[in-house]
Parts: sequence; C-alpha cells; structure tokens
Amino acid sequence: MTPLGGYRILELSDIKGAHCVKTLAELGADVIKVEPPSGDSTRFLPPFGGDIPHPDRSLWFAYYNTDKRSITLNLDTKEGQDLLKRLFVHFDIVVESFIPGELAQKGLDYECLKKINPKIILTSITGFGQDGLRSAYEAPDLVCFAMGGPMYPSGEQGKAPCVAPGNLAYGVAGAWAAAGTIIALYSRSITGLGQHIDVSAQEAAAMITDSGITRYSYEGTIIPREGSTYPWITPGDLYPCMDGWVRIVAGQLVHWRRLVAWIGNTELEDPSWERRDKRNENKSFVDGIISDFTGRFTRTELFSEGQRLGVPVTPVNTPGEYMNSEAARKRNFFMPIEHPVLGRYSYAGPPYKLSATPAQKRRAAPLLGEHNEEIYCGELGLTRDDLCGMRARRVI
Repeated sequence: MTPLGGYRILELSDIKGAHCVKTLAELGADVIKVEPPSGDSTRFLPPFGGDIPHPDRSLWFAYYNTDKRSITLNLDTKEGQDLLKRLFVHFDIVVESFIPGELAQKGLDYECLKKINPKIILTSITGFGQDGLRSAYEAPDLVCFAMGGPMYPSGEQGKAPCVAPGNLAYGVAGAWAAAGTIIALYSRSITGLGQHIDVSAQEAAAMITDSGITRYSYEGTIIPREGSTYPWITPGDLYPCMDGWVRIVAGQLVHWRRLVAWIGNTELEDPSWERRDKRNENKSFVDGIISDFTGRFTRTELFSEGQRLGVPVTPVNTPGEYMNSEAARKRNFFMPIEHPVLGRYSYAGPPYKLSATPAQKRRAAPLLGEHNEEIYCGELGLTRDDLCGMRARRVI
C-alpha cells in the first residue's frame, strides 16, 4: 500500500512541474506523462548517458521521471485534443505548465475539464501565475529566482548576485504544488468536486528569502550579499583545509572557548576576545588565524575532532561524497534502478520516511512513447491499426 495508490495523474508539464509530479509518483500515484511526438523538452537536457545525446539518454530526464509511464500526443491537432479529452474521464489529476491561456485556446482548460470530469483537479505551475501583469512571460528558473527576491542576497559581498545551482525556484514551487494537490484531494473527499490550483514560481521563490520580506516590511531595509559568512558571528565562515573546505560557526561563548583551546593560539586566549563585538570588529584577523589552523588538516580530521570537542565543524561534501557516505547508506537514500538504455544507476529517494506507507521506486523513467499501446489500446479501446494511422498523421 502506498499513500496515493489508486489515484491517477496526467502530466502535461515540462521542467516546471518535474519536482511536483516526481513527488506524487513516489507516493504511489499512477502517472502518465503526455509528451509531444518529438519528446518532452527535458529529454534533450544534458548530461547524457555515455555522452551520447538522445531522448532516452538524458540523465536529467531519467532522474525526474521515475515511476511514470509515457505516451505521445500532439495537442496542436484537433484529433490529439479530442483524444486527451477521452483520457480526462479516467484520471483524478492533471498537472500542466503551459503559458496561461494556451490550454483554453486548445479547449483543454479547467472550465472544459470540469465539464468532462467534475472531480478532476488541475494543478498549474507557471513562472508568474495564471493572472497578473507578467502571466504570459517566459519564465525559466533563473528568472523566477531573480525576480522573486532570493537571488539579490546570493553571492559574495561587493560582487554581483549569483544564481543557485539546480532549479531552486521551480523545485520549491513543485513542492508546494504537490502539497496543494494532496490538499485538493482531501477537499474532494469531502465535497466530491475538484478544483484548479494556481502555483507561481516567483511567489515560491519569494518564500525562501527567509526574513528578507519581513525585514523589508518592518524596517524598509534590504538583506545585503554576505557570501558564505555570518557578519554578526565570528568565526562563522568557510575555512580551507588540506582537501577542501569546512564550515565553522562558533558564535556561542562555549564553542569559542573550545575552539581556542583546540587551536592553541595564545593571542586568542586573552579574555577580551570572548566579546563577540571585538571578534566581529577584527573578523579578518580571527579568520586568518583559523584558516592557518584548518589548512593543516583534512575535512575528516577536523570534523571528527570537532565532534569530539563539541565545536561546530561541518565538512563541505561533493554530491559524490555524500552519495558514498555511511549516512546515506544507512538510510537507504539512494536506490538502484535498471534502465533499458542507460543500464543500472542509483537514484535519490524521497527525503522522508513513512513508517506505514513508505514511498517506493518501482520503475525507471519511461522510453519515449513506451506505453502508447498500453494506454490507447488497453484503456481507450483503440487498435494497433488506429495507432499506426495516428503516427502517420503525427497525432501520436
């Protein structure tokens, strides 16, 4: 038994909805990814397995589309639109990321959906939401991250803002979209009716500025760029070591005293350094002494001794180091899946554990159109000859 076992989802989204639908699929929902005949745009995102560009070799696609089935359908044709309407009857949820208004032009918007299936839930994930001044603007993740606010304080002091790695804005938007979809399912269990969920990635990005919005509202001030350091905590930064970097944050007096005893620097043993304001005013001096000390050890040595002494020291790991770590192995976070083209790879699982209904990975990402016959013939009653004709007409 899985949390969303029995629920069915039609995915009409690209990179914007990837995290949302991946989450729902991991929870057990039966997800059918509807792709154009040429393939979803994320199939063409590098890196590729074996460094061979191919729609079935994108490692990006392979990660975000586990536990799904794939059908192809050309929604720019009347025949394709009519076929999709026939599918709506059999599904609980539709997740889409079209430019607002585009589904309405195809006769596939929420007003159309609820006439066909009043219980259906439509989750729309876009850059700026379904209405407003910028709803029709193109909005890749970088745009949402920049315009939502969190990019401004990102980066080193005195330098230009920088973007976070990955797809942070749409990742957060996807998490909220998944939560909203599950809430709508709960609401439907009471009312018997579906609803339209409108998610803006810009608004989702604004939510991860932490106190930035509140600070501006309350003080009228803007969070500055501070890089990896805490300007009000010394030491509180990244420090070099023999094989990379560690992060040390020793703002509390007990941590400072333990760190000074560990370093063994007589200058820092003066009681006046126990005042946080003095350390902050002489940040470069203090950080220089700490950097000289950490540079003599490896990350593992610093982390182990820091844990023993009670000093907050954290190694900065690469993704590969975390993947091979004992912590990841003990929690079974990475799970192997066999892909028909890519072979055997490990995939990151969900970062939560449900004791009674655990999420399970059941299948690798689908090949392009792998399940056309299974869905169109098995569920809609079409024949193989019908499929051949639709392929010839570029409907599927």
